[in-house]
Amino acid sequence: MEILAFLFWVLIILIFYPYVIYPGMLFLLGLVRNRKVVAGPGKPLVTIIIPAFNEEAVIGKKLQNTLMLDYPRQLLQIIVISDASTDGTDEIAGSFAKEGVKLLRNETRKGKTYGLNRACEMARGEVLVFTDADSMFHKEMLNLLVRNFAHKEIGLVTGSTRYLSKAGDGSMVATMGKYTLFERWIKEQESRIGSCIGADGAIFAMRREYYRPLDEKDINDFVIPLNVVRQGKRVVLDRDVYCLEEHADDEGMEFSRQIRITNRTIRALISNRDMLNPFRHGCFAWMLWSHKMLRFLLPWFAILLYGVIVLLALAGSLFHQVLFFLVAAFVASFLVIKPGGNAILALMRSFVQMNEACLLAWLKIFRKETIVVWDKSNNP
Repeated sequence: MEILAFLFWVLIILIFYPYVIYPGMLFLLGLVRNRKVVAGPGKPLVTIIIPAFNEEAVIGKKLQNTLMLDYPRQLLQIIVISDASTDGTDEIAGSFAKEGVKLLRNETRKGKTYGLNRACEMARGEVLVFTDADSMFHKEMLNLLVRNFAHKEIGLVTGSTRYLSKAGDGSMVATMGKYTLFERWIKEQESRIGSCIGADGAIFAMRREYYRPLDEKDINDFVIPLNVVRQGKRVVLDRDVYCLEEHADDEGMEFSRQIRITNRTIRALISNRDMLNPFRHGCFAWMLWSHKMLRFLLPWFAILLYGVIVLLALAGSLFHQVLFFLVAAFVASFLVIKPGGNAILALMRSFVQMNEACLLAWLKIFRKETIVVWDKSNNP
C-alpha cells in the first residue's frame, strides 16, 4: 500500500513536471543566467529554401512575398525544391526564373528532408533560411533574422508561426494560440540560459557551415538544431521573428499532423540519444529531457497512474475511489464535448488530444512505422 501511494505521487510529479515545474525552474534559472544575444547590422549572403509538394495555390504568393523582402537582391538566393509535384507548382515556380528563382525538382517523391539536403548542396548563402510555401514574411523579416548572427556563438535562430483562421472566427486557432504562446515562452527561457529545443520549421535560419546532411527519416526542424548544438553553437529564439499562415481549420488534419510530427521527433530523440547525456551536454541535456522526452512519456505515466489509482481504490482508499470516478468522467467527457465553446474546456480538449496523438505515435514506433513523405490526404 505504501509503495503504491509513493508511486502515485511520483507519477503525479512526472505528469506535472514538463508543464508546471520545468517552466518554473527555467524562469528561476534565467534570473541568474541570462545570455543575451547581441544583435548586429551585417548583411550576409542569404539562401532561402522553400520545399513544396503540390502547392500551386500558394507558391506564387510565397515567391512574390519573398521577392518583396527588404534585403539587397544581390545578396539573396531563392531555391524552390519540388518533391515531384503533380499540379502546377513547378510551372508557377519556373515562371519566376527571370527573377533569379532556382527550381529543383525531384522526379519521384523523396520527402522534405531529402529535398533540403539537395538544396543545401547548391546553396551559396552564408546563412540558410528554411521556410514553407504557405508561410508569409513581413518585409523586414530577413533583417530581423540575420541580425542575430553578429556573434559567432549563434549557430541557428528560429521564430514562430502565427495562425490566421480561414473562417475568420478564431476557432481552433485561439486554442492552438495559447499553446503556441506557452511554447514560445518556454523557448525564450531556454534561449536565455543557452539553447532552445527545436525550431519552427516554417521560419528558421542557420549558418551554412553547421548544416550536416540529414537522414531521410529525420525531422529537419528538430534534428538540425540538435546538430548545431552538438557542434558547440547556440540555438536561440527571436520573439520578433514570425511568419503568418492560414490555418486549415480541420481538426482531423491537425490530429494526423500531430501524430506524424511526434512519431518522427521521438525517433529523432532515440537516434540522437547522445544529446540526452548530461555528462556530455550538461544543461542542454536536462532541457531536452524536460521539454521533449518527459512530455512524450506523459501518456504512459498517465496510464500507469490510472492503474495505481484503481489498485488503491480497490484497497479501500476513499480518496482514490473518488479520484477514479473523477478521472473516468473527465476522459469520458471528451467523447461528447464538441470543439469550441468554453476556452478552458477547449484548451483541456486540446491537451487530451495532443497526448492521444503522442500515444498513437508511440504505437506506430512499436510497429516500426515512419511517415517520410506526407501530404494532406495522409491518414494517421
